[in-house]
Amino acid sequence: MEHEEHGLVPLTEELRLTEGGNNYEVLGRCIVPFALQDVNKGFESLVVFWRDGKRHMLGLCESNFCKTVLGPDPPGLQRGNGRLVWATYHAPEDEYDECRWDVQKVIHLPSDAYLLDYSAISFRGEFGADVAVVSQEDAAVWVGSFDWKEMEFVDTNSDGTRMGASITFPARPSAESNTVMLRVWHGLMKIGWS
Repeated sequence: MEHEEHGLVPLTEELRLTEGGNNYEVLGRCIVPFALQDVNKGFESLVVFWRDGKRHMLGLCESNFCKTVLGPDPPGLQRGNGRLVWATYHAPEDEYDECRWDVQKVIHLPSDAYLLDYSAISFRGEFGADVAVVSQEDAAVWVGSFDWKEMEFVDTNSDGTRMGASITFPARPSAESNTVMLRVWHGLMKIGWS
């Protein structure tokens, strides 16, 4: 969204399903004052959580560095530079104020998450250390660890070895199969086409 004070920024919408779940209503729209370069490259995945009585979110940028994928040598196509934006909700203080998500930190994904784009992020359980990041362009998933206290990815074990690993989705067995399934249960990962 083009904001008159902050320029091109992400816009979040809080939604509620209507009774029966066939439709939804918009409860609110809030900006994230975080500069974007492309109207088509913003947050691809959000995780919302509560901590210390405040609402927070993690916004996974779709492109590397949260930058453009257009033009000569675009930074958004430089693999292994994923970003996760941590922001805290700020409610309007009066009728002239607007809600917003104040950026607390831009978190760097480990460089071994060597992906071209970032489509989704998921944590196992509430505040679980196990994390998976999916790339649509690479047809792959990176799995690693996250430290919720430090709000950072953990890139090395205590012995200095790398924590994360990338797994490529299997090739499609036929042209009719076009939906990939990814399920992670208690450390067991199953990947297949349906």
